[in-house]
Amino acid sequence: MKKIEFSQRGVLIIIGFFSMMVCLGTIAIGVMIYLDPKYAESFYFYKVYLVYRHLWKYLSNASPWPLFFFWLLAELLLVGIMIRAWAIRAHRNTIRILGVLLIFAHISWFYLSWGFNYSRKNVRSRLGLYGKVEHKEYLEEFRDVANEIRQLAALRPEKLPNVSAMQLSDQLENDLCQFLESLGLPSIHGLRCRIVQPSGCLLIFETAGIFWPFSGEGQVDKGLHWIEWPFTMAHELAHGMGWTNEGECNFMAFESCIDSSNPWIRYSAAISYWKYLASSLQAEDSLTYVELKKLAGDNVLTDLANIREQHRIYPSILPEWRDWLYERYLEVNKVDAGLHSYHELIPLVILYRKK
Repeated sequence: MKKIEFSQRGVLIIIGFFSMMVCLGTIAIGVMIYLDPKYAESFYFYKVYLVYRHLWKYLSNASPWPLFFFWLLAELLLVGIMIRAWAIRAHRNTIRILGVLLIFAHISWFYLSWGFNYSRKNVRSRLGLYGKVEHKEYLEEFRDVANEIRQLAALRPEKLPNVSAMQLSDQLENDLCQFLESLGLPSIHGLRCRIVQPSGCLLIFETAGIFWPFSGEGQVDKGLHWIEWPFTMAHELAHGMGWTNEGECNFMAFESCIDSSNPWIRYSAAISYWKYLASSLQAEDSLTYVELKKLAGDNVLTDLANIREQHRIYPSILPEWRDWLYERYLEVNKVDAGLHSYHELIPLVILYRKK
């Protein structure tokens, strides 16, 4: 019994020590960035985040399974150790303290492994994409994209191409890196985005994909319609390259995909962008939307209907709670537009093409 108690106490001490070091490291970097925001780029991104990415690149390439599952297994083992230790009355105060410390350690790990990228200079300011977009420019963009997407619909595959998720991820990463490097923006090679199961595991939270900093990989729900896979994966890869704003990641995903040599990828970008344009126009001028949406052609409208049907298979769980929680998360990280930041894709694309 004493041997078991000693073993458990030793494990708890190691966990507590590691958690404390993570918290202290986060505080140190956080203070640096608070005193001078330039350290978010010069120190955190180049000295911390790129080292972290280098490590995950090898682990990700070596694993046939999403690293998220290994992270989840580690979390379950940790909970199991703490539950077992709780059974010993003498350990309970230690477990209480350790529990609080672990909460702070997970928050700290999030910022060390990705979250401090929120403090970096954003893409809009780097490219000077400022200015007002007039309503007539939205209408012109809607018409232009309608003509483009109608042509792309004739080239897209009729069913899911026989391409592995790894091959698709590699091509999207290459296209994204080329786009970023052409603009003089930092990019990162060696990222992975996985198609994860079970189908609907993300969609029930109204999330098509997610970049998980604790495992260093992007995840896209297998239940998502296959037409949407490339654009969504490119968005998550942009997050993995250290970009945080949702609208800017949409912008980078669209611009890198729309010039791809792969017609599936181009069509995925166009139809995803069209959905944002349609949503914006429908909310602002529903009559004009009904009139203009026909310009996209029957094939596109059929695909959009199929995409909506696919989403209906996985009804949302507590959507109001999810939106409230994510809105608060974005506010804490100084994303002023909140959930609306996804829709900043439209003015960014228009201003980028004007520039």
